[in-house]
Amino acid sequence: MAVLVFLAAWLGTSQAHALRSLFDVLPPDTKLAALLPESEMRANLQDGVLLGTGAERLRRSPDGNLRIERARHYTHVRHPKTGRTVSLPEPWDVVAIVIVTPAMRLVSCDTRFIFKRAADNVLGDYKLSDHHTWLFEKDRSLLRASRDGKSLIRDDYLGTKLIKSERSDYPPKALPVELLCLFMGVAVQRRVDEFAFELIIPGGSRHGVRAQVHHTRDLRRFAKGYPVPVKRQVSQETLAIVDIRLSSPFKSLFFPHHFYIAYADAEPSTPTMVWGGDPAETMQAFRLD
Repeated sequence: MAVLVFLAAWLGTSQAHALRSLFDVLPPDTKLAALLPESEMRANLQDGVLLGTGAERLRRSPDGNLRIERARHYTHVRHPKTGRTVSLPEPWDVVAIVIVTPAMRLVSCDTRFIFKRAADNVLGDYKLSDHHTWLFEKDRSLLRASRDGKSLIRDDYLGTKLIKSERSDYPPKALPVELLCLFMGVAVQRRVDEFAFELIIPGGSRHGVRAQVHHTRDLRRFAKGYPVPVKRQVSQETLAIVDIRLSSPFKSLFFPHHFYIAYADAEPSTPTMVWGGDPAETMQAFRLD
């Protein structure tokens, strides 16, 4: 009985502090994508054990759709325990083409993975494929919306062979993780500082997420526990830092970590810094000016 009382109080507290959906607080607008200007950016990045650079190019099509070209170029790997960094024999690359409607709904995301097996043993006792089995299981992932826009279909390929296909719901008030930075940029532009939404992650599962935007030059409390360079922890300009975390108290027990996206407060069209997640598998990127 005590457990039931505790859970009821816990869930009640969570509901009492529920935030409005991002899709409700943004002004009704079927052309949200128009708020995102054409742009290009480059960044240093760390993706778990992989180190390299990334690039993103956003262009507008004549039909009003957005076309986002994303590239990641990995040149080094870092041992997760010793911190030893080793060059890859050949660079690894990930290239993705994302198409988004004027209303900021995903049309498709076509991602290709160019990972060379010659690098599997470069860390000696830490064999990459033993700890990250997905690395060599596929070389292409095609995510696309159904014709009615209510579902997402993900097809994974190895060469020409379809190895996995899955379908998941795509509700009106949910966004795929592939569009996360785009939507957070729109929220910052519209000065929406607290909101919630459902995030769709690869595999189709949905998770309630809450976000709060902090306007500050001091990032030190947000950088705690992450290898954010010291020179990046205090900014010369005010940043809008979107602090994202799971909204479910129960899920937060298993994943208590935060994810941060920072934008220039005066010009929040593209992120300047991204970091967070599980410190053991941290993902971070710092824009190169």
